[in-house]
Amino acid sequence: MKGTLLRWIGIGWIVGWMACASYGKTPPDIRYGEDVCDACHMVISESRFAAALTTPDGHVYLFDDIGCMVRFVQTQNVTIQNAWVHDYTTTIWTPVETALFVRTRRVTTPMGYGVIAFATPSAARTWQSAHDGPAFSWTRLRSMALSPQRLIQEDKQ
Repeated sequence: MKGTLLRWIGIGWIVGWMACASYGKTPPDIRYGEDVCDACHMVISESRFAAALTTPDGHVYLFDDIGCMVRFVQTQNVTIQNAWVHDYTTTIWTPVETALFVRTRRVTTPMGYGVIAFATPSAARTWQSAHDGPAFSWTRLRSMALSPQRLIQEDKQ
């Protein structure tokens, strides 16, 4: 009896540890038309522009525009455990570390930052060959001064 109880406790501990170890490693579910952006507080309505991040303490932040997530990371003291964006053409969640970002005037994003993401470099190049806009890694994008007004000013130059 005692051995069985210890076995069940051990199994429970292992299952609990595995659940905690994987928590925050998969993209969250966003309820489009209901959930709001943690940066601008607008309702998240378009999956191809949505982004999300988790922190080591398990907090989930949702964004309606990739630019909102970038500005949030730049202005808030938040440690990122994992972050994702949607591929612009397929709307599949993609980790920010492997995504390639294009900043363009040709696409109107929810908050006007003009940043779209692609899961692969080849997808970004295919889009760029038919459109315009420089491509950036997540590291480079995080260091950029983004604002909707700046994109408008760049357009006038």
